[in-house]
Amino acid sequence: MKYVLRGHMTQELLSLARPSVTSDEIYFDGILGNVDTNTNVDDRLGTTAITVNALINTWTVYDSAKKTLSWITDTPPDVQRTVTAASRWLARHILGDQYKHDLVFFTVDSPAPDDSVYWYPTNRLEFLNGTSFSDDGDIPEEPFIGVVEGVIPEIQYQAMLKRKHFGLKTPEKFHGIKKSFYIYWSSDACSYAITLLALAQHNAIVNDH
Repeated sequence: MKYVLRGHMTQELLSLARPSVTSDEIYFDGILGNVDTNTNVDDRLGTTAITVNALINTWTVYDSAKKTLSWITDTPPDVQRTVTAASRWLARHILGDQYKHDLVFFTVDSPAPDDSVYWYPTNRLEFLNGTSFSDDGDIPEEPFIGVVEGVIPEIQYQAMLKRKHFGLKTPEKFHGIKKSFYIYWSSDACSYAITLLALAQHNAIVNDH
């Protein structure tokens, strides 16, 4: 997990950073942001806060004896600069009214007709009575669970991406929300809370230095 977080996840997040009008600030957009075909930025605050927390939790260590939070020795400078710049942006905008505080934390909907959870690899498929089955056929009408249990080795997962699941291939690119409506749960309080956590953690790192 550490390899994935400090490797692919970090690289992906850094590539999604967007410069603000102010040169020393950056932000991130999520599913309701500019990757949405409607080009809204309703979750810019929440997505930026989540990103800051993810990078901090991946690249810092907490000393319980000293009660300090510090960057690990080999933290890339780009990570540190990104966290600082995004924290500045959050501090500037979180209490303002320029952006909404939406954040998709739960949904029973799929953002696009070809982006259903059923099309993705799983290694555990079973009905509620515990009977296992495969995804070679059609989607069952009766309730079932489909999850990833444990960790799937990368070579095996890549092979699973190439085969069909319930008759369709796994979508590997998100092309935006392609529906006239998208049902999701959002909470302003959640956006405020994760922003507070992000700024508090960043402040703790700064004070430790």
